[in-house]
Amino acid sequence: MRQFTQHSAGEMIATVQTTHRRLFFSWICTACVAVAGHAAEADHGFIRKTYLGDNGKTFKYVVFVPAHLEPQQKLPVILFLNGWGENGDDGLRQISNNFGSDVWRMRDYFPFLAVCPQCSYVGVWTPGSENAAMAMAVLDAAIEEYGGDSKRVCVTGASVGGAGALALASQYPSRFASVVPVAVGSAGDLKNLAGVGMPIWCFYNSEDEYKLADSARTMRRELLQAGLSPFVTEFNAIGHNAWDSAYGPPALYRWILEHDLDNRNARPFRLIPPVEALREWRPRGSATWVANNDEVTASLAGNSGEAFLTSPPLGSAGEFHFDVFLQKEA
Repeated sequence: MRQFTQHSAGEMIATVQTTHRRLFFSWICTACVAVAGHAAEADHGFIRKTYLGDNGKTFKYVVFVPAHLEPQQKLPVILFLNGWGENGDDGLRQISNNFGSDVWRMRDYFPFLAVCPQCSYVGVWTPGSENAAMAMAVLDAAIEEYGGDSKRVCVTGASVGGAGALALASQYPSRFASVVPVAVGSAGDLKNLAGVGMPIWCFYNSEDEYKLADSARTMRRELLQAGLSPFVTEFNAIGHNAWDSAYGPPALYRWILEHDLDNRNARPFRLIPPVEALREWRPRGSATWVANNDEVTASLAGNSGEAFLTSPPLGSAGEFHFDVFLQKEA
């Protein structure tokens, strides 16, 4: 698994413990998604809705409303865009897989107003399309009806829905506080996303059958070069299904809650080349540090012990992001 971690500014210490430490993560979801059978009577949980477009066409969608909603409380919002396998017009299939199942499992404490439109059978989420317009319209309707906080809206999606999330965030950067693309490669206007300092957390499998990992890694490099440091989690897994691992744990939702339009940081990041890092950072311990392409690695004698690499003073007004690689024993 590959991911970014974030630390506050100050002196940073990169620590490497045995190069073959084994870590296990297990998330089990056995819940089924249930939808309120009588939308008019329901005041929380999944609620079926219908939106009437300007062209007279109706669109079915679902919203999730927290059970602990307090009067005058503005809710953080998640706009979820489904993948190709959940396309349709029944207004329900979009929550039958991945995100919907996890929301239902966490229904007693899930704090978000979740808005879940459904892409048409042969449609896409591309800005300017009927589906994209419908998604933005039902988002506005749900925010108005249920007291959503328009400054705390995250757009996310799985597979082609993840591409749609990046595209909508690029098209409407003032509408979204963060974007979470899952199981998708490069998409959207990366320069525009970097220019506004859009918080991004990408999830994908290293051995996705669609070979999108290379595209996702390219997107990350291009965003870094443009001055934006996205969080990235690359699961050491095969197949296209990165959504169960992404949407299941609470870490993602804590991260989403940290972001709103008022505290967006548009100051550009600077990518530190490995050679520069080894020239300016102080090594301690017996490890041998090597700059290799885009990485800095430490070789530990006997595959045990610790190695430290300490930065020079970084100041007090910034963040430091770095990669962490977790691997199983050989």
